[in-house]
Amino acid sequence: MQVRGDQERLVARAQVGLEWTDLFPALDPVSFPMLWALAPCGDAVFNKRQVPLLLAELDRLPEAHGGTWVDQARELCQVVQSGTHRYLWFVGDYWLRLVRVNLREVPEGPGAVAVSRGV
Repeated sequence: MQVRGDQERLVARAQVGLEWTDLFPALDPVSFPMLWALAPCGDAVFNKRQVPLLLAELDRLPEAHGGTWVDQARELCQVVQSGTHRYLWFVGDYWLRLVRVNLREVPEGPGAVAVSRGV
């Protein structure tokens, strides 16, 4: 998570990231439209007008989804609200997520090659 300003200049950064779990896609998109927009392999950007909606969702977030990232997201929301032209970025990284969970992809079909990523 990061706060960026004009021309994507870095203003602030979280010390921890959001651990992606299967629980996030299961969030109700009507009750949690801001959080439901998060994706592990894409970026989500929230502007100053969207931050209050995001904060309200964080208040209602089930405990199973919580953690240190929630506190740091709140702090970054305050940074967004304290200036102009600031945006909260949830930076998705598909390949980093694969490395973290040490996923082994096993393709199917003739000529398919298995790819293993992990540390």
